[in-house]
Amino acid sequence: LYFTQSYKFCVVLYTKSKKAMRFRLHKIRHKIRLAFAILILFTGVILYISQYYMWKSNEYQSLKTQIKDLLNLSLTVQNHQKNFLLTDAKSITYFKQKGVSQNLSEYNKNALKIKKLITQLEKNSALKQLNIQKNLQKIRQAHTQYNTWFNDLSSKIQYKGFKDYGLINKMRVAAHRLEKTDSIRQFDINKLRRHEKDFLLRKDLIYANKLYRLNRQIKQQLRKQIDTLKKQDSVVIHKLELYIKTANTYEDLFAKIVTTEIKIGLTENEGIRGNLKNIIADIKLELNILHDTVNERDR
Repeated sequence: LYFTQSYKFCVVLYTKSKKAMRFRLHKIRHKIRLAFAILILFTGVILYISQYYMWKSNEYQSLKTQIKDLLNLSLTVQNHQKNFLLTDAKSITYFKQKGVSQNLSEYNKNALKIKKLITQLEKNSALKQLNIQKNLQKIRQAHTQYNTWFNDLSSKIQYKGFKDYGLINKMRVAAHRLEKTDSIRQFDINKLRRHEKDFLLRKDLIYANKLYRLNRQIKQQLRKQIDTLKKQDSVVIHKLELYIKTANTYEDLFAKIVTTEIKIGLTENEGIRGNLKNIIADIKLELNILHDTVNERDR
């Protein structure tokens, strides 16, 4: 009996011990699974954060590259504008081709690239986070205005003309008529032409005013001469009146050229040229703000 009870007790003890062990093993496995799940979650969070910052870094790097490209394109169109003024505006080929030139073609091509690049930049989410959308908007508006002024500049240069083209050609024709109308006044005509050439070369209104003053004096003298002549001197009177009429045509054409030159800009700080210079300065300022802001954030 004692042996039987001992055996039963051992069996019960063994069963309880086995159940307790199973419970502990189950608890340990649960803890391991929980720890493994936490590890996976933690690793996922770290990967997400690293991927996020990597994506952000790439986004800022892309933004920096695009801003640099925009700056380079802005410099490119400015160079084509300068080359246009230095070469095309004084080239017979440009006027013969009715306003077509390599510099104008390259300018328009790069101006279109700028427009597309600004559109791409506007889609960059980093732009809003850095709060520089207004700066980019100012750059877009400035480039639009720049294109408007430059197109106006090229059309006015073509209108003014060069040698056998435009207003300058018409003025030269009128000057030659003056020479044929009254060869006696060749000295005065030569002085008029000298003032004309000095203005076109130096772009100084002093020479324009000298031409106006001299032409006015000549016409006043001729009118006085007409008043002293008799009716029988009708041939002479007609000749003098024809000279005055041709002189007026010559001066009117010269005045149109002067007005056009003033609109273009007698110096680089005046007229359309001055406007373009100011817009260039504004674009550079806004581009520097974009560049510096992105660089500060990316550090």
